[in-house]
Amino acid sequence: MSNLSAVVGLMFTNEFWPNFASNIVGGLLLAYLFFVFREYVWPEPIFAGVWECEYIVADSVLNKYKGMHVFYHVTLIQAGKDLRGSGERDREISALNGAMTYRKSDRVIVKVEGVIERRILRKTIIRIYWVQKGHERETSAFFELKVSGRKNKDGYIGTFYTTAANCSGLSQWKRIA
Repeated sequence: MSNLSAVVGLMFTNEFWPNFASNIVGGLLLAYLFFVFREYVWPEPIFAGVWECEYIVADSVLNKYKGMHVFYHVTLIQAGKDLRGSGERDREISALNGAMTYRKSDRVIVKVEGVIERRILRKTIIRIYWVQKGHERETSAFFELKVSGRKNKDGYIGTFYTTAANCSGLSQWKRIA
């Protein structure tokens, strides 16, 4: 019996503890690699800042809006994957009126919310929703921007839809500060 307990004790000391220690070290190294990969290879997109949002109307229930370029200055703060902020429409270019810059008293304010949907195997998507309190009524807009790596960190392209004349089309966001 004493030989059996000595053999079991020797096996425990020679096999269990080295395997246990190597598993702990391997797990710590793997966690460190995931951390480095997340922070430096695929970091979270930083969307906080001041942006110029331009949308180009491709489709609308009112033909006079087709082809119109509308520009907003938007300020966003970011908490993890959540975005919020505000902005204002400052100018537009249309076939009907040409280029027009709004006076500060005529600018329309928007309240902005958004979320960053981070994906590993596909492009990360930034979804932005805003409510605009216009002079005649309240409208809302939805944007979907695709993040395609580090090369576009100062600008994103996507699509939009707004309840103002049911307009939709392309959207471009450029960081200005």
